[in-house]
Amino acid sequence: MRFGFIKTAIEKKLTKSFVNETISEDMRTFKKLVLTSPSIKKMYYIYDKLNESLGIDKESAEMMVDELIKEAKSIEIPHKNIILIAEWVDNNFDKTEYNDIDNLIYSKLTLIEDKVESKKNIIESLMVSKKMMTESKTKLPISSLLKIADNTAKKYLSSLDESVQKEVVELLKSDKTKLSENFKNEQKIILEKLDNLKKLENEESVIDTLNETIQKIKNTEFSTIELVKLKELNKTLIS
Repeated sequence: MRFGFIKTAIEKKLTKSFVNETISEDMRTFKKLVLTSPSIKKMYYIYDKLNESLGIDKESAEMMVDELIKEAKSIEIPHKNIILIAEWVDNNFDKTEYNDIDNLIYSKLTLIEDKVESKKNIIESLMVSKKMMTESKTKLPISSLLKIADNTAKKYLSSLDESVQKEVVELLKSDKTKLSENFKNEQKIILEKLDNLKKLENEESVIDTLNETIQKIKNTEFSTIELVKLKELNKTLIS
């Protein structure tokens, strides 16, 4: 299996774990399955390095690509390690975000045109200045577990409106006990609003929808993300 699929699956797992607030547990698994495996750790580093925007000159970029690809081709990942990762990410190897790197490491000689194009893309990316680096790249530096958690958070936050992003960041800094109390308060206010709306409604289908929503809110368990959702829902409901 191409390592790009493995790395992408791991990144998706960590992003999902941030949303589900299981990031601490999954970071421990990441450390166990990736950082303690010499071959996987080395491949992870190579893919990270080739996926960076370093602002270096073309000659340096070409030399870096040649050396790292040569090293990557010599690395053999034990099958048992891949099986453990597959179990962790639920065999979610459906795509790769590192197609160009995969092409240089795994493609056959008959696909020389693809290899040339991929090498060109990687070199151009390495030549881009860090200041011009887009936030669309998902980077998980092998040197810092904190940066890994930080980037998974950024990936989730990037999908939200700017105002909601700021709110999430502030909430993440807050005490969990206070957040839990805030969650219960938001839950109570929303349920009261929905009950009031139901009393004013005559159409049966709308009442049914309101009842379903009320039940869903009642069954929602506390998490930072769910608190954000409740806050956004609260803003849309008439008092």
